[in-house]
Amino acid sequence: MLNDWPGHAAIDPTRIGMFGHSAGGFTTLIVLGGVADFRLAALLCRDHPEDWGCQRAREKGALGADDQKPADWHHDPRVTAAVIAAPALGHTFTKEGLAAVIEPIQLWRAENDRITPNKWSADVVETALPNPPDDHPVPLAGHFSFLAPCSEALAKVAPEICNDDQGFDRVAFHRQFNQALVDFFKAKLAPR
Repeated sequence: MLNDWPGHAAIDPTRIGMFGHSAGGFTTLIVLGGVADFRLAALLCRDHPEDWGCQRAREKGALGADDQKPADWHHDPRVTAAVIAAPALGHTFTKEGLAAVIEPIQLWRAENDRITPNKWSADVVETALPNPPDDHPVPLAGHFSFLAPCSEALAKVAPEICNDDQGFDRVAFHRQFNQALVDFFKAKLAPR
């Protein structure tokens, strides 16, 4: 984007932030310097086979990572602030694995997240980060509540990502959520 994108002249390369939801939240932590240990994923799945992510991993034959070699993670020091919502695979990070993640982080968690339950995702990330994140628990929200409100057509073909728990207003939430992200990035990526 800094070189080939037609709008690259509008990007200040000294002010790069990143937003990641779910697997994108995991990716954001890696980009910031995190190092995940997938052996911890295998342990979680052994102890909690009912977990949504563990069920998907079993379907794809992705379990059994106990003897897996460490990944060659790629970090990008240009990213100097991040917003993470409902991070996936939070349980694969330890304090040592997130020790290098010192950039300011805004962390969003859904109260009713059945895809990446807070107790082994967002809670683990919050505890493992060396600096406390700007933490935002969202009452009544589910995992997909962080996605933009769905059109009627999308809601018909993808109800899992479009339907929220009763009492949660995704349209109203996104007015607050979107503004909070913009405000965070404006403050943390202010011109130097």
